[in-house]
Amino acid sequence: MPSDRTILKDQQLGALGTAPEILLPRAAVNAMHEETFLFTTFAAAPYVEQGIPILKAARVTSIRLLPATTLAADATNNISCVVSKRDGVGGSAVVIGTSTTDVAGLALTQYIPKTVTLSTVAGATALAAGNVLTFRLADNGTTTEPLLTAAITVEYV
Repeated sequence: MPSDRTILKDQQLGALGTAPEILLPRAAVNAMHEETFLFTTFAAAPYVEQGIPILKAARVTSIRLLPATTLAADATNNISCVVSKRDGVGGSAVVIGTSTTDVAGLALTQYIPKTVTLSTVAGATALAAGNVLTFRLADNGTTTEPLLTAAITVEYV
């Protein structure tokens, strides 16, 4: 049986699908059920894990990083950006996506958004009401942390 949100989205799609002014009705309906959460770090300071309580069931659809400065890739002096979820009752973190500026993770370039690959672990991107969405920036080696914004988009389900 479809969820209430799925039924609502189908009804909205039916109504918008008949409006000739709306060129992409499915995209318009999906956008009405999305929200983007922002975490902003401070330059030259480690960023401890910070969280946002999730009030409604959702799934993470994208993670994008936007640095205010360029940070070269380096095998030992780099940063790791980690987006996770917690159950809201003291449980351990489940990683949703991570990016490290090592040789494999590549560099961050000033004002060029970097898309982070989402976890393929079953259920990792699903957020239940009451979960906590978190972001952490870890300094590995002697790297100076950049001013950086992480944008995490969720679709309510």
